[in-house]
Amino acid sequence: MSNWYEVSIVAEAIQQQLEAALSEYGPVPGDQQAQAYVSQAKFALGKLSDYASTKYVQKTPTAPIVGKVKTNQAPELIAALCAVADVPVTVFKDHSRARNLVAARSALAWMLHEGVAFEIPPSFPEMCVWFGILSTRHTTLVSAKRRAELAAHLVAAMYDECDRLGIRTHPRPDWAKEAA
Repeated sequence: MSNWYEVSIVAEAIQQQLEAALSEYGPVPGDQQAQAYVSQAKFALGKLSDYASTKYVQKTPTAPIVGKVKTNQAPELIAALCAVADVPVTVFKDHSRARNLVAARSALAWMLHEGVAFEIPPSFPEMCVWFGILSTRHTTLVSAKRRAELAAHLVAAMYDECDRLGIRTHPRPDWAKEAA
């Protein structure tokens, strides 16, 4: 594998395939040792995915993004916007319903789809790859984006951060102007 980002995606994909196979074929009845091995494998793959995600963010160069954003600059942009929201870059992998995480997911999804001026606008499945979630579950991003007005303060703060970094954005919506 060429980088930690790929390791993270592959580890999560293997973990999800393991869970899908177990749900299709069912647990190993009566075999405690087999169940223990399956649990250890799922735990280890989750830890590897999390570790690779943090390593990728740490090794990301901090060169400024100026003008329209290229899709290969998305990880740096995501790291900057997650820092504004004070959440980890694995925010979409966490299934918590904590208010700050729900608000951060909404603001991130909206900013990346509607706010930031990309050279080529990203699709929801492409954004899923950035966040390391299955592209078949892009409804997570769509649903989060629809709730963005509830996190208007974060969207406004993310627009301010983009302005500070020189990242080109689309015009702010009225609801984000009022929150600023």
